[in-house]
Amino acid sequence: MAIKSITVKGDPVQVELLCDAAITPGHLVERTTTGAKVHATIGGNCQKMFALEDEMKGGEIGTAYTISNKGQFGIFKPGDQVQARITTSQTITVGDWLESAGDGTLREHTPPVDSSAYAGTSYTNAIVGVAVSAVTTTGAAGVCIVEIV
Repeated sequence: MAIKSITVKGDPVQVELLCDAAITPGHLVERTTTGAKVHATIGGNCQKMFALEDEMKGGEIGTAYTISNKGQFGIFKPGDQVQARITTSQTITVGDWLESAGDGTLREHTPPVDSSAYAGTSYTNAIVGVAVSAVTTTGAAGVCIVEIV
């Protein structure tokens, strides 16, 4: 049975924001001065906010928001589960820690080998969650159920 909602478990705080770019439900997003855009910092700090389907207007998981339109977003709490988009070339197994891939999708968390790679930037809130379903994304992005931490 296919899951028809980005929210799998929990009751996220819902907000409506202007989309600064095209955003698809399941994307990890960040606030901007004018609204929201896909989270753009690979492995960077993030609020656990995801684009939701616009069910009020008949939108489904695959119905993207276009630039300059209002979008529905959920701010998720620890323990909530979300159907998140996973970037390409990933083999995600249950229990993997996930972080931003820098384009609204998630990827397996990769701790830096050399801390100087962050040039003094501290990413203390980079882990989004842990995978509770497995997915392999060879040529195209996929979807994984993620429990927020």
